[in-house]
Amino acid sequence: MTLVFLDLETTGTDPDAHHVWEVAAIVRGHRDRRYDGLWHVMMRPRLAAADPAALRVGRYYERATAYLSDPDVQAHVVDRPLEMHPFVPIGRAVTRLDVARWLAVILDGATLIGATPSFDANFMARFLRSHWQAPTWHHRLVDVTTLAAGYLAGHRDGYNTSARWLVDAHHGASGGGCALADPELDTSAVPGPPWRSTDLAARLGVVGEPEARHTAVGDARWAMAVYDQVAGT
Repeated sequence: MTLVFLDLETTGTDPDAHHVWEVAAIVRGHRDRRYDGLWHVMMRPRLAAADPAALRVGRYYERATAYLSDPDVQAHVVDRPLEMHPFVPIGRAVTRLDVARWLAVILDGATLIGATPSFDANFMARFLRSHWQAPTWHHRLVDVTTLAAGYLAGHRDGYNTSARWLVDAHHGASGGGCALADPELDTSAVPGPPWRSTDLAARLGVVGEPEARHTAVGDARWAMAVYDQVAGT
C-alpha cells in the first residue's frame, strides 16, 4: 500500500480560482520503490487572483522567488528521491506538465495523509486535470487531526493500553520540520471539536518547529510524525 504524506502551499483557498505553488510529497511503499522518499517542487503560480493573506502565510516572496526568479521557469525540482536522479536531476527547471506527470504516478492508488487532506486533494485534483492527468488516489483520506483526537480519546478510555511510544525511532524517521518529545499521556480532558491540530499533536509529543510551519515540507513531515506516533510505525 502506498502512503503519501502530502502538503501544498497555494495562492488561496478556492481550487477554481487559486493555484498551487509548492508541493511536498513524502512517499512510502510505492510499487516502484524508486519513488519512495521526499518530493519537493516549487511552481510558478498565476498571481492575478491570489489572496495576499495566503501568500504571506506561506511566505511566498521570501521562499519561492529564489527558485522562480527567471520568468521562463515554470517549476523547479528542489528535492526528490536519490534513485530518481537519472530521470529527475535535482535543481532542474521543469514544466508544470512534467510535475503533473510525476505526481500522477506517485499518487496513483495512494492513501493521502495530512492535516485537512481534503484541501490538498481538491487542489491536486484540479492541478492534475488541468495538465492532462487525472487523480487516481484512494478515495479515503487520512486526517491526522481526527486520527490524533480518536487515539487520545481511546487512550483515555483504556483502549490503547498496548501503545508503545518510540520517540527516538520516530525522531530519526521524521527528519527536519518537527521535534518529538515525550508524549503527554494525561488525557483526562481531551478537548472536543473543533480541534486545534497543534495542541493534539503536542499531546502526542509532536512539536512543530515554528520556522517550518506553513511550508509544504515542514507540514508534510509534521503530519507524518503525528501518523507515526499513532500508528507505531
